[in-house]
Amino acid sequence: MGGPLAGVRVVDISSGIAGAMATMVLSDQGADVIQVEPPGGNPLRAYPGSVAWHRGKRSIVLDLTHAEDQKRFVDLLGTADVLVEGFAPGALSELGVDTDRFAVTHPGLLHVSVTAYGPVESLADRPAHDLLVQARSGQQYEQPGWREGPIFLFAPLPSIATSYLLLMAVTAGLYAREVTGRGQRAETSLYQGVIAFTTQLWHWVERDEDQYWDIPMNPQAGIIECADGLWVHSMHSAGGRGKDKSGFYAFLGIDPPAPGNDPADMLRNEQLIRKAYKRFPRAEILAAARANDIAMAAVLRAHEGLRDEQVVATDLAVDVDDPVHGRTTQVGVTFNLHGAPGAAIQGPAPALDQHRGEILTEIERPDRPTVPARPAKRPHRLALDGVKVLDIGNFLAGPFGPMLLGDLGATVYKLESPEGDQMRHIDGPFNGCQRGKLDIVADLKTPEGIAIAQRLIAEVDVVHHNMRPGVAERLGVDYETAKRLNPDVIYCQTTMWGLSGPRRDWPGFDQLGQSTSGCELELGGAGNPPVWYRFGMCDQACAMQSAIAVLAALYWREKTGQGQFVDTSIVAGGMYLNSDVWIGPEGPFIRPELDSGQMGTGPLYRLYPTADGWIAVAVTNASEWASLSSALPELATDARFSDARARAEHAEALGTLLGERFASGSADHWFGVLDGAGVPVEISDPEAGRRWLHDPETVAAGLVADYPHPRWGRLRQFGTLIDFSETPGRIAGPPPVLGEHSRQVLTELGYDPKSIDALGAAGITTWPGLAG
Repeated sequence: MGGPLAGVRVVDISSGIAGAMATMVLSDQGADVIQVEPPGGNPLRAYPGSVAWHRGKRSIVLDLTHAEDQKRFVDLLGTADVLVEGFAPGALSELGVDTDRFAVTHPGLLHVSVTAYGPVESLADRPAHDLLVQARSGQQYEQPGWREGPIFLFAPLPSIATSYLLLMAVTAGLYAREVTGRGQRAETSLYQGVIAFTTQLWHWVERDEDQYWDIPMNPQAGIIECADGLWVHSMHSAGGRGKDKSGFYAFLGIDPPAPGNDPADMLRNEQLIRKAYKRFPRAEILAAARANDIAMAAVLRAHEGLRDEQVVATDLAVDVDDPVHGRTTQVGVTFNLHGAPGAAIQGPAPALDQHRGEILTEIERPDRPTVPARPAKRPHRLALDGVKVLDIGNFLAGPFGPMLLGDLGATVYKLESPEGDQMRHIDGPFNGCQRGKLDIVADLKTPEGIAIAQRLIAEVDVVHHNMRPGVAERLGVDYETAKRLNPDVIYCQTTMWGLSGPRRDWPGFDQLGQSTSGCELELGGAGNPPVWYRFGMCDQACAMQSAIAVLAALYWREKTGQGQFVDTSIVAGGMYLNSDVWIGPEGPFIRPELDSGQMGTGPLYRLYPTADGWIAVAVTNASEWASLSSALPELATDARFSDARARAEHAEALGTLLGERFASGSADHWFGVLDGAGVPVEISDPEAGRRWLHDPETVAAGLVADYPHPRWGRLRQFGTLIDFSETPGRIAGPPPVLGEHSRQVLTELGYDPKSIDALGAAGITTWPGLAG
């Protein structure tokens, strides 16, 4: 099989969602992924979503408590480029696998570890269930829903974000190894995954905090029901400076809303628009939106997204022949490297221990290949030491990826129009994807502005933007132009819908990725209208996929000398978020439904209100049920709950019983009782999302960045998302003000002071303090 990672061997001994998703992508991109499973198999095998998440891998069972299998495991690592593991700190060493000596015994190995809370030592022993990390971190209180209090996040957002961080760790680590000749250790955590998906929300500012956080929480903004009872997510009021939308309002039979932010007027406008939509079936509304270039999409279930015409046209839905389930339709490859051999799904999920014989033969060969250390090519201090990135993006899906590359050590130039990034007016979200960049203004509607951009293109390693197809070509900053100016350049474009298909040129935002891929209908809960995830995580998914694609392309260029074009899309990010869903001959795999109270998917994996707050309980196996029964002895003697099948049959009764018991005491009381008995539990903390920015332990662990900002005084944001042992990242500074570095960068590009002054006077560039 091909792919940019062909020839890379990955050994995966993780057992959670993050590791499964990340190694699925590594396999899709060409790596040989060997899934080392314990006797009885990876626990995730019991979940039908593993049909997709385990695809394309090879399986071997090794009992790491036995010396013979420990030796086999160590021998296997000798042939591997990457180890992915999710053990608690020190657990592998306790099993006899001396990870501390890998730098000596396996000098070429990239050892990537994911834990629950990473460098926060006081939480090292807390359970690593996604629900519980949602609760303890405060993430559940950031999501609006149909009731007060914390909302169960149906999508396992900590795990999904962490899967991206794992992929960044692997691809950045492989790139660094090509330069340094040595492997290293990289660590991340579910908690850092939470932080990665809340960068727009969790900040602290010294001045004008009320103004900074003036961001409403509306669970159904833009989600509108049509005459046939179907839903759309409409962005009729968003995007496009000065864009004429009168044709669409004429179709609706109403006048365009008057501009302004008066709450009463906005409410009346929303009611008028919702009433107008109810007069038309969804298909007619979508056709009118398309005719008038209005960003809009149908709100679908996840399996319906796999049949969406645009998803199919861009190969985001592919057929995989599964030996157990027959021909299945699964989510396809979600980012593309056009200059490397084509990525593709290597095969179905393996049977348990299916490849034992061939893997043992490979590692028992006297001449088996090993991965030694090699001489360094050049000094390399940071993960992306010496890499330069030009960011010409707007909003979140464009700039977030370059910021992540900057945090890994790249120098990032943010090129803005004189009016600024279209998200600059929303302070928190803007600052959440811009830190550490050198900001230069150039008006790309002028020849002089294009000349500035092209000088930058000639100097950088990576060009990155999220313009709609065709716009970069009109501006003269397209791939063909970039390649002519800089033959080795890596050029990344992110779009809403992809580079082909019937909706290629249709505008869009995060919300449409969520609606198309199934996120919104399934977060709403049983019998409720759909709900938008406030985190904007389809934008972030798209951006993180773009960063991973760029890192893989840097690795490829370091090996081959070849630059290339890479791309991904917002809808591809949404599909990845729901990549556990598949369709078989007998119909789709339907995930457990979120209850109408948005508390959970069953009595043993959900939120419960207590007398004064909320707790989250995650009982997922027989051992954890035994712990719960010891804390609540009446469960052990109730025949309705005698085994897993009985508990499933009497789920409603079990939920009622637990709800009544937990309502009888405080959250602290029940946390103490359950935690003391060994039950995985956390208090859902309403203040954690703000408190961690000032917690001495998280600050000391590097999870908080603190710097001065010219507008906000001191600014605190998220810190390090991935820790590398040998080539760390670094946070270069705060989000820039418009044009903050224009004079500096123009000077570096060869412009003299007189020319710079003339460009400023003509309005082609600007900088703070320039007289208008």
